Amino acid sequence: MVKRLVASFAGQAPSAEDTAKLEVVRLPDLPTRPIEPDRMAFGARGLGLGLAAGWVASAFWRRPKRSLRLIAWGLTGCVAAGGLSMLIPDRYESTALLRFIPGEGDPNNATRMTELASEVLSRSSLLALIGGPSLDPYRFERPGMSGEQMADRARARDFRAEPVDSPLSNSMPELRIAFRYRDRFKAQQVVREMVGKFVDLNFQRYDGQSGRPGIEVLEAANAPETPVSPNRLVISLAGMAAGLGMGAWFLRGADGGKRPKVPSLADR
Repeated sequence: MVKRLVASFAGQAPSAEDTAKLEVVRLPDLPTRPIEPDRMAFGARGLGLGLAAGWVASAFWRRPKRSLRLIAWGLTGCVAAGGLSMLIPDRYESTALLRFIPGEGDPNNATRMTELASEVLSRSSLLALIGGPSLDPYRFERPGMSGEQMADRARARDFRAEPVDSPLSNSMPELRIAFRYRDRFKAQQVVREMVGKFVDLNFQRYDGQSGRPGIEVLEAANAPETPVSPNRLVISLAGMAAGLGMGAWFLRGADGGKRPKVPSLADR
């Protein structure tokens, strides 16, 4: 299948001498080992689940009433933690992907990407971005902190700019920028503004230069459909673990810390 795909690419490539060539850097290889399924992982999970199920069944068989109470404590903690997690507002993350195109006489394209990212995410730039009347995503937090503190907190908590590994990273590096917020449409709007800042700064810095480097928007700012936080499943499981721990401590105190006497063979 990979051979046919390579042949299809080669067949559709232009054959004129003044156009770019298509080079097959590495031929399709014949894999010797499967990549899935991971049978060792399946076996380890089965062993862990079997040990856990055996331990629960043994505890329930020895002391059914105590086990039922412990399960009730765990379920209560799970429900309580899940209910409290509903009070935490959802946070959505909008992202965009940029590619930095080199220009004539641009020796280090990655350096240009780093410099532009530092300038866009600087304190003054973020203050101008999030402090505008059209966006103003931190209007509820603004009275409790200064502008510099608000910008530093937003940069550490909500903004993200990370290089992306790709086959063209050496010559045309890629940068993924992201912003998290409660409103997914406002998060998308902030990322759009960031993309515009990158393009404008690049244009201003190399304006009038022949063959100036450019920025290509590979992925525009998206409107996320699902929140990235909070993870209510993890919170519920943590509440279940806390409930089991509290139940074990309470039941141990109720029993006086004594274990039931196991009859010996002579008593039988």
